[in-house]
Amino acid sequence: MEGVGPGIFQFVGIFLTGSLYSGMLFFSCYPNSSREIFIVIGFVGLEAPPLGYLKLNVDGAMLRDGSKGGIGGFLRNIEGRCIASFYGSVGQGCPILIELLAVKYGLDNFLGLSVDSNMRLIMECDSKVAVDWILNPERCQSLFLSLVHNIQSLLLRCRAFLKHIPRGANIEVDILAKKGIG
Repeated sequence: MEGVGPGIFQFVGIFLTGSLYSGMLFFSCYPNSSREIFIVIGFVGLEAPPLGYLKLNVDGAMLRDGSKGGIGGFLRNIEGRCIASFYGSVGQGCPILIELLAVKYGLDNFLGLSVDSNMRLIMECDSKVAVDWILNPERCQSLFLSLVHNIQSLLLRCRAFLKHIPRGANIEVDILAKKGIG
């Protein structure tokens, strides 16, 4: 995958509290962005994981013509603070491939982090088809079956479980994925 390497996780040293944490985080990373987005991000955002868990939200994005794709993700601790993030370009492909690559790459990078071995991982993705295929590989198109099996193996190694979330709850990660497009 072009533009994506093992060191792409960027550690974030922002420690803010309050209900508008998501909006503040966004504008600290993207200071030239429109402040109108702040209202959306401030109230529709990623929730903190329960005690004993970390939460990894991932997303993929494509240009309308399918010529370029990007992926992104946020890793949050129990306080809801972003402790790592990533984004990168994955070239061209169909939207479901890009979503599956976002899941795989997020898990690959999680395994490369130094985290407490007692922590479990909750992984969230807004692609209902990708989540369905990973949880029920018999429904997956044969072209993607090898990738889906690889993701299942990574989920086991990470002691993770995967769940679908609404697109509106994954806005921050979508912004990172679009940044990955370039």
